[in-house]
Amino acid sequence: MVQKGIRAKRKKTYLCKNFQHQQTSKSQPMKYNIQFINDYPVIQTRQGMMLIDLGMPISYCPTGEIDFGNDTHNVEKQFPMDFSVVNRIIAPEIVGVIGADLLNQQSTRINYTLQQLETNYHGDDLGIATHSFSMTGYYGIKLNIGDRERKVFIDTGAPISYLLPRIAQQFPSTRSETDAGFFNNGQQFQTTLHRATTEFMGQEWDIEYGELPDTYSMILRMLQIDGVIGKHFLEKFNITIRDNTVHCSPVDA
Repeated sequence: MVQKGIRAKRKKTYLCKNFQHQQTSKSQPMKYNIQFINDYPVIQTRQGMMLIDLGMPISYCPTGEIDFGNDTHNVEKQFPMDFSVVNRIIAPEIVGVIGADLLNQQSTRINYTLQQLETNYHGDDLGIATHSFSMTGYYGIKLNIGDRERKVFIDTGAPISYLLPRIAQQFPSTRSETDAGFFNNGQQFQTTLHRATTEFMGQEWDIEYGELPDTYSMILRMLQIDGVIGKHFLEKFNITIRDNTVHCSPVDA
């Protein structure tokens, strides 16, 4: 989540360390170091710094191509919103977005704990996929929040997790948070966080969920989706996206 003080951070130049883009065969995995800027995951490519956003169905770069994995991919040249919002919220150096289309195509594993992204991942430790689903380019999981099963989208570009207000308000409120995220077109808004017991893959955690803004809530209600899972939940798992399916395994697997 974007906190106050972002203006000072915008003056910095961010560089992902130890970036290597060696020439390898197309079947070989390739690893990238993830750097978190204001809690958003970014990697370095030949074109520049890219936001890793599973919550965005398409990939974007103004040059029309992104080097990712062992290939150069043609991507969208037009972003569906004003890209200066991305630069303002995260960093001016961000030049594009690697979205769900490339992450799925490249069989990508994301490990927040190791701060590592690996393409062409074909390991045997994928974990379960029985709780996952995909819908019009978006990927999600089913988990238990409170005593009910909920369907939520996975969004690696969301620093915190959100629920529809009517669901979030069923749980105790903990604090108020100012967010300048993409759920409100880059405009700051106040959200109340609520703590709810969340069960997934036989484990339980107390997770804080914000209340989604009205416009985004209306879209999710139409899709019969209950919320969005972000970084503070995803960092508990390895997330592998391939064959239009999300696989989850504990980070110690």
